[in-house]
Amino acid sequence: MEVNRREMQEESPKIMLCNLLKKIGKFEKSLKFLKQLQRNPGDENLAHIHNRIGIALKDEKKYEAALEHFQTAFELAYNSEPPQRKYSAFILHNQGLVYAKQNKLNEALRFQQRAMEIVESIGSTNSHFVASYYGSIGRIFSRQKDFDKAMKYFMEAIKISEMSLSTDHVYNAFNFANIATMYARQHKYDEALSYHLMALELRKKYLPSNNYNLGWSLEEVARMYYKKGDSQKALEYYLESLKIARSYTFPSWQHNLIRLLDNIALVYGSGYEKALEYHLQALEMQRKFEPTNYRTLIKHLEKIASTYKCIGDMYNSLKYFKEISTIYEKYLSYDRNNMAQHFNTMASVYEQMNELYYALNYYSKAKHIYEELCSYNTLFYENIKQSIKRVKDSIRRRSNRSLCSSNIVGESKALNSDKE
Repeated sequence: MEVNRREMQEESPKIMLCNLLKKIGKFEKSLKFLKQLQRNPGDENLAHIHNRIGIALKDEKKYEAALEHFQTAFELAYNSEPPQRKYSAFILHNQGLVYAKQNKLNEALRFQQRAMEIVESIGSTNSHFVASYYGSIGRIFSRQKDFDKAMKYFMEAIKISEMSLSTDHVYNAFNFANIATMYARQHKYDEALSYHLMALELRKKYLPSNNYNLGWSLEEVARMYYKKGDSQKALEYYLESLKIARSYTFPSWQHNLIRLLDNIALVYGSGYEKALEYHLQALEMQRKFEPTNYRTLIKHLEKIASTYKCIGDMYNSLKYFKEISTIYEKYLSYDRNNMAQHFNTMASVYEQMNELYYALNYYSKAKHIYEELCSYNTLFYENIKQSIKRVKDSIRRRSNRSLCSSNIVGESKALNSDKE
């Protein structure tokens, strides 16, 4: 309530309605309403509208479009009379978040530091907004593996949050999650789990049961349990997170759901039937994305083909491997190295099925590509040559057995004919 009250001091009732729609999962409706306000702003602040549209587009992973709206928002806010300097810092912070999403970490840091300079210049350093700036800078240092600096900023974020809100405020979940992620990057999974559980406790206490941040915390707790080797606990939290993820249908969220399904399949591990069930669900969702990301699609197909192979269902394994072949030949023909490795895998499946001529064909295709790439000295190339020799020897032995059988049958017929 305190955060909402403070937001209402910055935003109009109409924009607050858009924020509320977003918080309850009505992302598309929220963005639609914001775009209507952009077309017919009336007395609304256009800088605020563009900023909120930018945030919505960021959440949809439309980063370039988001940056355009943020730039427009900043120019309107900073050049207004009087200048909206505090809000300008908020916009710069949001631009920094987008650059971080694009892995442009130096650019992201520059924007976050500019935001901090503005709030310091106007003496507005004691609010949860400023705490989020500290948290964002900490995340950048964490990703750059400067963990001491990252922790310094995270602790400052917690200090400001507790001063401006309370020690038990749900907003602190973001700070705890930031520290947890930093520890996970250092493979300190016990510490990471501890902070993720603290974040989860706050979110369970204050957020609706289907809130997406709650779902994220559940997923991260599951991931830490999996890293620690506790598959049963991991599965428990993953499945709880999955219930929340399935309640969101907007396109950008589907990527999160696919990742979650794949992680659940990973937990099942050698329980191939259950793993396959979740891999197939992930593939079905991935096929719906436009434009098609063929590399991502191949990864899903490979997981399914390999799982079928593990359970001895070579027919279905081959079916998905063939689809991968089609994608490489039709859409990714320039990626010769990965294509060669795929053909080698296809050949091994055929060899396992005792379809030796098909196996020889695909081994030869892989060898031909490596010769094109002049990769004669690689271990992979040497292995392919050995595989071709092995398959040819098998074909030769099979032919000799067939010839021998034919001779025996012929001699038998001749003997019978002589007896007559």
